[in-house]
Amino acid sequence: MLLSLVSIEWIRLSRRWLPWAALLLCAVFSGLSLHNFYVLSAADFASGAVRLPGLSFDLATALDQTLVLGAPFIVVFGAILIGDDFAQRTNQHWLIRASRTTSLLAKFATLALLILAWNSFTVLASGAFGLGYKFWLTGAINLAGVNWLQLLWALVYMTIVCLPYGALALLLALLTRSTFIGAAIGFGYALVVENLVGAVFARVDLVSWLPRSLYLSATYMLNHIGDRTVEVPAVLHEPITACLVALAYAIVLLGLAILWYRRQDVGG
Repeated sequence: MLLSLVSIEWIRLSRRWLPWAALLLCAVFSGLSLHNFYVLSAADFASGAVRLPGLSFDLATALDQTLVLGAPFIVVFGAILIGDDFAQRTNQHWLIRASRTTSLLAKFATLALLILAWNSFTVLASGAFGLGYKFWLTGAINLAGVNWLQLLWALVYMTIVCLPYGALALLLALLTRSTFIGAAIGFGYALVVENLVGAVFARVDLVSWLPRSLYLSATYMLNHIGDRTVEVPAVLHEPITACLVALAYAIVLLGLAILWYRRQDVGG
């Protein structure tokens, strides 16, 4: 039943234009970031002062920046998955066939799959842009220097560190019973609260426990795509620790959402 519900939720979400627009925006944003880097460094590349980076750099850069646009869209999609059910009364129909827990788990799984697809598409787009740019400069395509197993693993852990935003969005939409209000509160947290707290209390240890800081911690493991290791700053967690903490956040928030949903009057 869970897999059937995930399939249904995925079809419902994929029929909207917004997920596809979000994928395109992320790909464009990542491509423009690489374009900006290559243009600003063109003189150094030409003089030999800076070595032209390999494909692993392009792939890692894509995953390093997905949260910039990712967090707002994750919040919106989470709110849509819940809010539309209340607005259209479709939750009453689905709950005849499945439990509330199963229904909510299906929505969370759908959101996780969307984040994974998001990261994967951005990586493909950035890789294509990087290869195209280097082919234009050198006339050759070089796939060397990429640890493909680490790239696949990166798609997984960079999805995990985004899950707290998805679980929070589901919880907020359940509490407010509204797509707009739930998304607005989630927006306020992801774009204002975390940035403001991170800027004002940058030297406070508690900031390292914010989801955005956990995401930043995980990005240091992206260097493994190019078989390199970079020391993580003392103000951040080790990448594996950050992933485990992010997963724990998602489980706790999802658990709270399930407890609330099981007691909620969905007919009102």
